[in-house]
Amino acid sequence: MRIIKKISLLSLVVLGFTFCDKVEEPYFKVPPKDIKTKALLEVFTGHLATNSPAVMDKVNTLKATYGDQLNVVVYHAGEEAAAEGNTYSTNYKTPGGDQLYTDFNVEQSATGMINRKGITSSEDWEEEIKKQIGQESKIDLAILDNYNLETRELSVSLETTILKRIDSTVHIAAYLVEEEQTSPQKFETGDSLEYAHKYIFRKAFNDAVYGSIEINEPEKHKTYSSTLATINIPSNWWEDRLHVVVVAYTGTGTSPVILHSEDILVDAEPPIERKRKILIDESTGHRCPNCPKGHEKIVGYKEQFGNQIISISYHSGPTALPYGEHFDGIDYRTPEGDEIVNEFVITSNPMATVNRMDFNETAPKKALTTNLWDDAVNTALSMDVEAGMRIKKKYDEATRKLDVNVTTEFYSDTISTPVWICTVVTESGIISPQLDPDGLVILEYEHNDMFRAPLNGTWGELLTNSAASEKKYKAKSSIELNPEWDAENISIVSFVYRADNKQIIQVEEIHLGNTH
Repeated sequence: MRIIKKISLLSLVVLGFTFCDKVEEPYFKVPPKDIKTKALLEVFTGHLATNSPAVMDKVNTLKATYGDQLNVVVYHAGEEAAAEGNTYSTNYKTPGGDQLYTDFNVEQSATGMINRKGITSSEDWEEEIKKQIGQESKIDLAILDNYNLETRELSVSLETTILKRIDSTVHIAAYLVEEEQTSPQKFETGDSLEYAHKYIFRKAFNDAVYGSIEINEPEKHKTYSSTLATINIPSNWWEDRLHVVVVAYTGTGTSPVILHSEDILVDAEPPIERKRKILIDESTGHRCPNCPKGHEKIVGYKEQFGNQIISISYHSGPTALPYGEHFDGIDYRTPEGDEIVNEFVITSNPMATVNRMDFNETAPKKALTTNLWDDAVNTALSMDVEAGMRIKKKYDEATRKLDVNVTTEFYSDTISTPVWICTVVTESGIISPQLDPDGLVILEYEHNDMFRAPLNGTWGELLTNSAASEKKYKAKSSIELNPEWDAENISIVSFVYRADNKQIIQVEEIHLGNTH
């Protein structure tokens, strides 16, 4: 758990949660110094509002100018935020946003307010921001967040320290805000299908946009602790883009005096695992009688070395052809798989590359027959760990769109060649005929780790021209899953490799059915 002395402008949303709005008995705490007030900018918008992009450009400029002094929440509310047709089916509307839209008499989208002092046009925002920031704050807000990466549960509690005399009840509201989502937006000149919506209000804590925590008769230099919620983060929200925004005020919800607001980015980034992992590229075919033995060897490596072994099976070559009894019409070949198999001069099945390395200095050859796999695997695993990778994904079950973010951290400055990154999807648990070593057909054979498609091309894309030690590099890609693929059995495999010899530096895998 960490304690953050920042609570800005992103909210705290609860889909499934256990809630406690009880404020514990206050205790004395040496008050922090130099706590300055911040401005809260709340914007009302919608994906059908053609003037919204220009207003959001203004918001982004203000955020870039004032940084942590400005907290931003954007509510998708009103008619222009409603879902419409297939293009605008994404729905960011919330009951809380609609309530504020009504209570503050918002007449049109792409307008907003500073510290809830009334709806104004974007031209007036900066002047009001300057008035609100940099004053001595009467309170300090500290957020304690604890995010469980496995269950996607976010626990949040709050410490409110009274720094100056306050003669009325302090109300505290909390929100969950998502930093960015990509979906369509109308412009005056047409539609943008890949627009970056920013600072999206997701939900009010306990469904109370005006807050459910009250500190009655607050005492100067006392700290009040309260538990906000345990939140289940939906799978279609980017967990590493979520902010908790807390707002403290006196007065009423629609006529408040905002004392302070704070924002933290939810600590949803796990440490990158520093472990040597290797990729086995296997060429196989359902009409290949020796291929089941190759599959068994790979299963044996996974049992012995655990998640250090990641494999991709490409159905390619004559033994993968879709003809013959039991095999007519069954075709698992792909153009990209054939290209890879041909590049590495795989001449028969089963053969494989291990980290796409050359193991014969006198006659370099990446493709290996099964009798050479053991030594190659042991050699590749014994090499130094040069990088670590983390894969994050977001999957929309309705559209079957899969978005993938990959972070790569290098541990060595010795990689001077350009580094490329490639991300693919594989599928396991495919029940389909397979020829066995005795020439018999196994009708219900389980095919695993089958290559389905790349997300960023057969060979991926450039990640960096020269890798720097301890620096993190990010890459994004996406794919719409074929409706014939079972999403529960899909895995995402991403690897980085040297451009000069295609040797893999590091590889990582996550399963779509997993929480991560």
